[in-house]
Order: sequence, then C-alpha cells, then structure tokens
Amino acid sequence: MENQRVSMYQHILFAVELGSRGTYFAAQKVKQLTDMCQAKLSLIHVVELPDIVYPGILYDEPSCIEHAKQQLAEIGKKLNVATENQYVKVGQPKVIIPEIMKQLNIDLLIVGHHERKGIYRLLGSTAYAALSHAQCDVLTIPYPSYS
Repeated sequence: MENQRVSMYQHILFAVELGSRGTYFAAQKVKQLTDMCQAKLSLIHVVELPDIVYPGILYDEPSCIEHAKQQLAEIGKKLNVATENQYVKVGQPKVIIPEIMKQLNIDLLIVGHHERKGIYRLLGSTAYAALSHAQCDVLTIPYPSYS
C-alpha cells in the first residue's frame, strides 16, 4: 500500500483585516501553515458598513467594496490564492464568516489580533466573533506591535 500523507487541515480560511500592517505578518505564517498542510487556502474580508451616516459625509459603498477587492487581490497574489477563492462580503463578521465557513467546508479559520490590555480586550471583533461562532478549529495570530 502506498504511504500517503493525510493533512490535518484540508481547507483553511484566512480572515483578512485590510489596512493593518499586522496582516502581512500573519499572511507569512498562514502561507507556511498552508504549505505544510498542503491545504487549500481561501481569503475573506468583511466590509462593515457604518450604522449611521452623517449629513454632509459621503459614503460610497461600491467604491469601498471595489477597493477591498483590490487590496485582497494583492494579498491573494502573494499567497498564491486564486481569485475564485477570495471573498469580499458586506455585513457583520460574526454573521458572514461562519456562513462562508459552512459553505466552503472550512476546517481551520485563521484570524489575526491586536494585543490590548486585559484578557477581555485581547481579541478584536473579528477574532472574537470567529471564536464565538466557529464550528471548526480557530488559530489566532497576534500582530506584532509597531511603535
């Protein structure tokens, strides 16, 4: 019988926080883990719309979504993730991420987080939502502190 390596993870989802320098740090670790596991990698970024739009302040949703797609594509290129495995969704991360995880049959979710003081501030909203609603393993990668 041929000796085949069975990977611990088959499909990894990296919840990307665009605009954070820590994302590129986390992306390097995501790439290493994905290569080691020989797993499929998908990326997601959730665009959160403002609850309130103030008079005189313009909010261009299509422009925000297009900008997010362009930024995610840059990260996807660095991680060799095909365009069809890159997702930009609009809504709340705590709702959208678990939905995508179920649709894609994700067995590992990776999120980055900023260190803050106190255990209750350790995780950001995306990481906390992922931990609270995930039906699979979740790996959090602490972002380095930039002074």
